[in-house]
Amino acid sequence: MGKELGLDIRAAIRALLASRAISAAAMLTLALAVGATTALFSVANGLMLRPLPVDEPERLATITSDTALRFGFHGGAGWSFAMWERLRERRGAFDGAFAWILQPLETAQSGESQPFDTLFASGDFFNTLGSHALLGRPFTAADDVRGGGPDGPVAVLSHDAWQRRFHGTPGVIGSRLLVEGRPVTIVGVARRGFRGVDVGRSFDLAMPLANEPLMLGARSVVDSRRAMLLTVMVRVKAADGIAGATAKLRAMQSDIVGPGVPPWLKEPMVLAPASTGITDRSQLRQLYARPLVTLLIVSALVLVIVCVNVGTLFVVRTAARRRDLSIRLAVGAPPWRLARQLFVEGLALGGVSALAGTIFAVWAGRALVASLPAATGFAVLDVPIDWRVLAFISATTVTAVVVFATTPALYAARVPSVEALSADRAGGGGGRSGSLTGAMIAAQIALSIVLVSAAAVFGRTLDRLAHVPLGFNPAGVIVMTVNASRVSADDPARLRVYERLLEAIAAAPGVIGAAGSPWTPFGTGAGGLLTDARGRRADAQPQVAFNFVTPGWFGVYGTALRAGRDFDGGDSAGAPRVAIINEALRRRLGENVSVGATIKAGPCAAAGCTVAGIVQDAVYGQSLRDQPPPTVYVPFAQSTGLGPPDRPFRIAVRGAADASRAVALLTDTVRSVEPAVTVAFRALDRDVQTSLTRERLVATLAGFFGVVALLLSAIGVFGVASFAVSRGRREIAIRLALGGQPARVLAALLARIGASVAAGALAGILAASWLSRFIAPLVYGLEPRDPATLLASTLVLVFVAGLAALLPAWRGTRVQPSELLRQH
Repeated sequence: MGKELGLDIRAAIRALLASRAISAAAMLTLALAVGATTALFSVANGLMLRPLPVDEPERLATITSDTALRFGFHGGAGWSFAMWERLRERRGAFDGAFAWILQPLETAQSGESQPFDTLFASGDFFNTLGSHALLGRPFTAADDVRGGGPDGPVAVLSHDAWQRRFHGTPGVIGSRLLVEGRPVTIVGVARRGFRGVDVGRSFDLAMPLANEPLMLGARSVVDSRRAMLLTVMVRVKAADGIAGATAKLRAMQSDIVGPGVPPWLKEPMVLAPASTGITDRSQLRQLYARPLVTLLIVSALVLVIVCVNVGTLFVVRTAARRRDLSIRLAVGAPPWRLARQLFVEGLALGGVSALAGTIFAVWAGRALVASLPAATGFAVLDVPIDWRVLAFISATTVTAVVVFATTPALYAARVPSVEALSADRAGGGGGRSGSLTGAMIAAQIALSIVLVSAAAVFGRTLDRLAHVPLGFNPAGVIVMTVNASRVSADDPARLRVYERLLEAIAAAPGVIGAAGSPWTPFGTGAGGLLTDARGRRADAQPQVAFNFVTPGWFGVYGTALRAGRDFDGGDSAGAPRVAIINEALRRRLGENVSVGATIKAGPCAAAGCTVAGIVQDAVYGQSLRDQPPPTVYVPFAQSTGLGPPDRPFRIAVRGAADASRAVALLTDTVRSVEPAVTVAFRALDRDVQTSLTRERLVATLAGFFGVVALLLSAIGVFGVASFAVSRGRREIAIRLALGGQPARVLAALLARIGASVAAGALAGILAASWLSRFIAPLVYGLEPRDPATLLASTLVLVFVAGLAALLPAWRGTRVQPSELLRQH
C-alpha cells in the first residue's frame, strides 16, 4: 500500500509539472485565498478566541450586570473606589480579586506631552493573574498604599515599552522615571506578550492603584466620590465555578454597593467569564467582532470560488488526459486507482498552497492589525500561528482539496474505457465533462453575485457615512487637550490658567480663532450621553447632551447660529444663567421655545436657563450613524457644579498655518504662559476619518474580494469556453463547411455557456437576497437587499462572463474549415 501511494505521489508531481501553467495558476490563487482567509481568522482568533496569557484564564470573571451586558459592557457600568474597598475586605470569597483602570499619563515637564498609557491596578493584580515579571518583580499589596510602600511610588514596565523606550536595557530596574513631574521607581518588566486584561490595548506602565491620586491630583478617580470608572475582576474558586461565585457575590452585594447608588447598581450582579479578556474600555472587540466575522465569511466564499475554479481547471485537464486514462482503464487499472492518483495530485497542490498561504497569512494578519485603530491609538494584538490557526489551516486545506479534487477524480473513475477512447477519436467534448463544467460555472457566478453585491452595499454605506452632515467644519481645526493638574489644585486658579492660555493662543500668529470646552463635537462626545461599548448611544430614548463652551466656540467649529446670540464676556459666573440649544432640542421642547424662553433640560434642569441662542444640529459621540442629539450649551464660566469635577479642558484652534508649524507655535505659546502645563494635539478631521475606519476596512476588503471573485468567474468562463471550442473544433468545422453562418455557430457556442451563467445569476440573486439580513447591522443609509445594487452587480457579472466567453468562441469561428478537417 505504501509503495503504491509513493508511486501515486511521484505520478502526481510529474502530472503537475507537465501542466505547469495550470498548476502555477491554481497554486497561486489557492495560496492567496487560503492566506487571506487564514489572516482574517488569525485576527479573529487573537481578538475573540485566544485566552489571556495568564494562569488558568478560564477561572477569571468580571463583575457586571444584565443591563451593562445588554449595552456591551462586560466590565460593568463601572465601580467607585469605595465600592472596591468594601469588596476587597470580602475577597476571601474568591481566589483573588483586583480593580484596575487605564489612564494616560505624561512624562513631559512642559509643552507637548509624551503620553504613557498607565495601568493603575490594585496590589494583587499580578498575583491574582499569576503573571510573573521578566526582570525585577511585580508590585504587590505592600506597594498599594497611599504615597507608596517601602520603595515609594513604583511601577512595572510592559515588555513593549521596555524595548521601545528603554531599548531593552536590563539596568532600567531600580531607575527613576519622572511621571507627571513625580519620580517613580521602576521595579520590574512584565514578561513578553502580557499586556493586561484589555484585549486590543496595552499598558506602557503599571502602577499600584493607591498611587493614582499622587499622579492625577484633582483628576483622580480614586479620590472622586462620583467617578465610577474602575473595572473589577475576580478569580473564582475551582470548587465554586461561575454559578457558586455569583451566589456568593449577590449575598454580599448590598454591603458592597452601599446606600444612595444609581439604579443599575441595585440590579443583581452577574459574573461574566473573562478568559479571553474584556474590551469594553478599548471598544476593539465591539467595533470589529462582527465585521471580522463577516469578512471571514466573505473570504471563505472567495476560497470556495477558487476551489470551484481550480476544480474546473482540473476537470478540463482530466478531460484532456482522457486518452491516457482510458488506456490505463483498458489494460486493467481499477477506477479507484485513477481517482486516488487525481486526488493525490489535488492534495499535493493543496499542501504547497497551504504552506505558501500560511506565510502570506503571517504578513497579512499583522498588516490588518496595524490598520485597526482602537479608542486611543492603534490596536495592540498578538496574532500568532497557534494550534487554533493551524487547525483552521488544516481544515481549510482538506476542505479545499475535497472541493476541487474530488469531482475530477470521480469523473475520471466513472468514464468507461471504450467511451473514453471513442470520445477521444471523435474529438468531441464529452457530455459528462460539459455538464460538470457548466455546473461549476453556475456555482462561481452565484457566489460571485453574492460577493459583488455585498461589496457594493458596503461601498455605498461608506459613501453615505462620508457625506453625513456634521454640523461643524473639522478642516483646519487642531484640538489641544490641556493638562493643568500640576499648576494648582484650586479650580478658580486653574480656570484663570485656561483663560490666559486662550488669550495667548488667540493672539498667536496664524491663529484665526480659539475656544475651549471639555468635549469636542466629535471624537470625545458630550456630557450626558450614555453610550454603549461601540461608542454609540445605548438608550433608545433621546438623551440630552450638554457641553460647556467659551465665547466664540461655535465660530471656531463652524457651527451656524440660527437665532439669538453667541456667549460673551458678560455671561460670567455671577450673571444670570443662559444657554444655547440646538434645533433638535427645540423640536423636542416644542416650536414655541425660542430666544428668551426658560428651559429646564440637561445641566439647566434644576435652576433653569434662559435661551440666548439656537444653533444648528451637530454630530456628537464617536459614530456618524447616530442622529444629532438634543443638546444644551452652557457658558464655561457658569459650569461650576454642573458637570463632572474631573472633566478635561480642550482648546480648539482654527489656524491658517499647516499642522506641523501650528503645533510647534502652540507648544511655545503654552510654555511661555505656564511652563507646568502640558498639552496633547490632534486634528479634528482625523477623528472624523478615524470613525470611518471600520466601514473603510470592510468596504475595501469586501471590494477586493468582490473584484477577485469577478476575475475568477471570468477566468473560469474563459477556460470552459476555450475548452468547449477546442473539443468541438471538428463539429464547428463541419457546420461551417456545410454553409453554416459564423454568427449562428457563435450563438450556439455562447448559448451553452449562457445557460450556466443564467442559472448561476438566478441562484446568486436568491442567495444574496436571503443572506443580506446578516449584514444589516453594518449597513447605513440603504436596505441590505437594495434592488438597484443587486441588479447592477448581476449585470456587471453577466457582462464580464459574456466577454470572457465571447473571445474564445469568436476565435473558434474565425478559422478555415478545410484546415480543421485536414487535422482530423
